[in-house]
Amino acid sequence: MALTITYLIMNMIRIYAIYLFIDAFLYKKRVSNPTILFAYGIYYCYSSFFYLKSYGVLLNMISNLFFGFAMGLLYDSKFTKRGLASVFAYSLAFSGESLAFVTIGFIPRVFYNELITDGIYDMLGIVLSMASFLILVIIFRPLFRNQDTELPYSYWLAVFIIPAGSIYILYILISYYVANTADDLSFILIVILLLFGINILVFYLYNKLLKGEGMKYENIMLHQQNGIYEKQALLIEEFQNDLHDQKHDMKNHLVAIKEFAECGKINELIPYVDALIGSNKEITATSSCGNLTIDAMLNSKIYIAKHQDTQLHTQVKLMAPLVINPVDLTIILGNLLDNALEACTRIPPKKRNIHFYLFYQHNFLLIQVKNRFDPSIIDFREGKAYTTKDNKKLHGIGLRRVRQAAEKYNGSFEYYTVDNDEGSFFVAEVRLYPSQ
Repeated sequence: MALTITYLIMNMIRIYAIYLFIDAFLYKKRVSNPTILFAYGIYYCYSSFFYLKSYGVLLNMISNLFFGFAMGLLYDSKFTKRGLASVFAYSLAFSGESLAFVTIGFIPRVFYNELITDGIYDMLGIVLSMASFLILVIIFRPLFRNQDTELPYSYWLAVFIIPAGSIYILYILISYYVANTADDLSFILIVILLLFGINILVFYLYNKLLKGEGMKYENIMLHQQNGIYEKQALLIEEFQNDLHDQKHDMKNHLVAIKEFAECGKINELIPYVDALIGSNKEITATSSCGNLTIDAMLNSKIYIAKHQDTQLHTQVKLMAPLVINPVDLTIILGNLLDNALEACTRIPPKKRNIHFYLFYQHNFLLIQVKNRFDPSIIDFREGKAYTTKDNKKLHGIGLRRVRQAAEKYNGSFEYYTVDNDEGSFFVAEVRLYPSQ
């Protein structure tokens, strides 16, 4: 009875450790927390029943791998990553159990035979195995936390085979030990430690591969972004050339206006002036708040918005000189406005509009960008936006750079969606405290 109670209590720790690992490994939940709690409750009940019925090591191994993969279905991830989560988690669990199981075998039972029963040994093995698994998860969980990158299939297969093969070898060793009560415990322990070490190296290798792939796709994204900025630079150059040409022509326009006025040709003068004002509106700078970075960014984006039939409404209120690194301000404004402009290209021209609001007073800066968007492009769950486009790897880099820039100023960055009579809006807000 005491052995059963011990297992039931320690199994809670084991299930909790599995949850910690899978949650860090996959982390993009697709269901609510109560649903996850219910699912792990079923896992706990099934594993406890399975143990008490003593169905054997092989069936226990298969069932745990299956349930590990099933728990992965609670998260938004690919089949390959769910498989890795299950295999990695069970390789840690099985390594901990095997180490505890074999280590207990080194205790001289004959010497303690009068003091400790076999039941105590079994309970000690359960406690050691479950506790070691939890400790291993806590140690290695940070390696996998919030790793959003997916590995190519060839890399995934190489990483998958090693822990899967280790589980098989551990199963053979433990089965041999149980069947033969092997005397060569030192050899078995050394093999288990070697397999454990190899798996740890695989974890680090996986972590490095993810970082390498993340850098690779971020560089691709930056390259694409640079291409966009090159196109924007051409438009801005066109804007500057138009402005220069208009300044050059202004003298001739003034001469013509003077001629119309001297001759009293008011009926011809007014249409001429109206046409001249209309031409000036097309290329005249719209933002003039006094901050060069803000004016340059807004004027370039307004000019681009006009060329893609998007209405960009701006409102800037600077109650004091803004002291902030121009590079950080450019990252924030550029990425937020670029995302909004891109979102508008995916909806009909008549619906394309963006509202930009910037307010600064008493060392507090608020930036808000609100734009129309197509709800089918973004899957918004639990405060996070997930793209439904095919190339998910390049999604979110701009938002991450905005968040990093905001954190430099003890600030925050959040985004959400709003639905009203006009349609669906994506709202991004940045709050900064530049002087803190």
